Amino acid sequence: MCGAAGLPQSCMSEVENSAALEEAVQDVHILKKVRLEKLDELKVKHENPYEITKYPVDAHNAELKAAFEKEHEKKKITWK
Repeated sequence: MCGAAGLPQSCMSEVENSAALEEAVQDVHILKKVRLEKLDELKVKHENPYEITKYPVDAHNAELKAAFEKEHEKKKITWK
């Protein structure tokens, strides 16, 4: 059992864990507040924060990898 005077090591870790948990909860509240403020700013601007943005595909991974390998096969890389 954890007494007030001369707390055993196990009680100290409980106190530290409790403090860390409280700090984490406060951090979550701060993050939530900031995110809600940013959401409100977007709403004021009549912007949809949930809109899916799509971009045209102009390159594919295989093509980029092949171009990279072709460019760098001429160069010999050495490690020191």
